[in-house]
Amino acid sequence: GRFIKIYNLDNQPTELKSIESPLKYQHRCVSIFLDKAKNPTGFALGSIEGRVAIQYVEAAQPRDNFTFKCHRSSPTQPNQPQDIFAVNDIAFHPQYMTLATVGSDGKFSFWDKDARYITMFTSYDIFLYRIHASLLLCALQNQAKDSGPARRPADHVLRY
Repeated sequence: GRFIKIYNLDNQPTELKSIESPLKYQHRCVSIFLDKAKNPTGFALGSIEGRVAIQYVEAAQPRDNFTFKCHRSSPTQPNQPQDIFAVNDIAFHPQYMTLATVGSDGKFSFWDKDARYITMFTSYDIFLYRIHASLLLCALQNQAKDSGPARRPADHVLRY
């Protein structure tokens, strides 16, 4: 099934609850977010279908939990299929709780989960690894689109 088990890790780990995943396809990454008091309150779940789910462990209202599409191409003509890319990683800013996603399309996006909108989107031709706990995004510029990602020192290091 598509169930997610949530555990309380204080003292002896115990299962807190089991919920059905809001995403239909394989999960690829997960990241916990905190409330203003710095307590874990929920998580973001990324999938291979270019979607992110925001889930609160104890949602005040059902609408607090939601999903959004990301890391997709924009068709240039009507009836043109849309390319969909996996969400490779998700990280939350430790103070503002905005999140960054990195996709298989080689792009990253910054989102405000509380306002539910994208705050910045880059369309650079870059190859991204995962987002590290230090919240540094390290990217390598491609030397050529056809030859795949270059394996050389980072051209850009962006602080998030």
